[in-house]
Amino acid sequence: NINYGGRNAKSGAKHRGEKCYFAKLKESDVLEIRELAGGKHNKALCQELAKRFGVSAQNVRHIIVGDSWNWI
Repeated sequence: NINYGGRNAKSGAKHRGEKCYFAKLKESDVLEIRELAGGKHNKALCQELAKRFGVSAQNVRHIIVGDSWNWI
């Protein structure tokens, strides 16, 4: 909902990472994904890690390259 997002943005409320109620990963999972990937983000590796952690391969790729969870 746009209004809900606007209120959160204005109030300074910012939930990200495992503090977000719908997060499937914890910070320790993200660090483990990056360690296991070793900087590589080929399709097969992302699919394997995605299955292991219960997220999408695209999500894994974004974690590895730093597009998401980049504050860790």
